[in-house]
Amino acid sequence: MTDRHSSIQFQIRDLKAELSAAALESGQMVPETIAGDLDRLSAMIESCGQARIAGHDQNKPLADLSRCRAEATKVSKRLDELRTEAAQRYRQQIGSDKDRFEKLPETIQQQQAPAAFGWKNAFHRMTSCLDELDRIKASLLDWEGELERRELKRKGVPFGDESAAAVHFADSEDRPTLSP
Repeated sequence: MTDRHSSIQFQIRDLKAELSAAALESGQMVPETIAGDLDRLSAMIESCGQARIAGHDQNKPLADLSRCRAEATKVSKRLDELRTEAAQRYRQQIGSDKDRFEKLPETIQQQQAPAAFGWKNAFHRMTSCLDELDRIKASLLDWEGELERRELKRKGVPFGDESAAAVHFADSEDRPTLSP
């Protein structure tokens, strides 16, 4: 469990760095709410990583991980709003010259319209941040699945290839069917 925990914490750290870079490029500050949400998510994941599965409360770790995914989804929505804002500001800065501007080398873009260039890069960085959040949510989902499989195994419930081997029908009439 700690490997997943550490990996997700590294992903959050990378996400914070990417957000800071986007803010620097656009001159836009990362809203305190997003920074706070990421700190809260990091603390929640830290708590999940430190938790030991108690025999009497098997659903708590799963519920905690589910809350972590909900928090990550909330951050995704806020980041998507920032990405949309960056795109709008880029379009405002560049106007009808967008196609010509985007064909220029980046160094020329930065010289000709530094504000537009910053907003364009902020948009791309926000897209990268959203992709990273998707990977974090996938990692959390994988972690949940690992805990569920471990719990099924502890209870002796077959799953995966074991469940296919456990289901044996002696006669084709015994097999369930959707046919009338």
